[in-house]
Amino acid sequence: MRTIFLIWLFISYCNHLFATNEIAFIKSLPIDSVKEWQHPIEIQPSFPGGEDSMYSYLFRMLDYPDKALQNCIEGKVYVSFVVERDGLITNVHTVRGIGGGCDEEAERVVRSMPRWLPGSYKNEPVRVRYTLPMNFRITDKRACHDVEASFVGGKGALRKYISYYLKYPTNVPEPPLRGIVVVSFTVDANGKILHPTINQSLGKAYDKEAIRVVKEMPRWKPALKNGESISSKVLLSIPFD
Repeated sequence: MRTIFLIWLFISYCNHLFATNEIAFIKSLPIDSVKEWQHPIEIQPSFPGGEDSMYSYLFRMLDYPDKALQNCIEGKVYVSFVVERDGLITNVHTVRGIGGGCDEEAERVVRSMPRWLPGSYKNEPVRVRYTLPMNFRITDKRACHDVEASFVGGKGALRKYISYYLKYPTNVPEPPLRGIVVVSFTVDANGKILHPTINQSLGKAYDKEAIRVVKEMPRWKPALKNGESISSKVLLSIPFD
């Protein structure tokens, strides 16, 4: 689908990370500074695969909220969270937001993160609090009042729907193939899905199953042009993995 925005994402890492009792903090005071606490953290927690993997994950998972796009809302959302001793992400909340659904979307993505590698102090895992700034930026302001067709609930809901309803074909040679079927279809002005066709094939049985899942989807939110619902084309990747 046509990309109409770019989200710059970054996380502030620092050589001076400090702990108090059982929890360490990185905190924006002011925007990009770090508040120092009593004890240094010897090993900082990290996203699996490192910084580049985290940026890739956030960019892939974030959806620009329709309300923010329609109202040209952009800026930084600061999300605070704790990396627990076992790497789980907890205590997620917005420290400073911009509204328009961006705060909730940033929190949703942080909550969906996989386990991190925990931080440690004196070879013992410790709880570490991070403040992660996410920059929502619209690159083409002409798109502010234009919105692409979308699955109700966003990309996360769409991924869950596909994962739940997609069935691996049983009448295929072993081992089954792994890959992506790309389906093209129209979402009309009422949100109805029309004319699904295969844009990228993985094989007849896989293509048939991908078409079935698309055909049985509930109505989508139609695209908007100057605030009016319109028909639009959608390309959707269906993963068999």
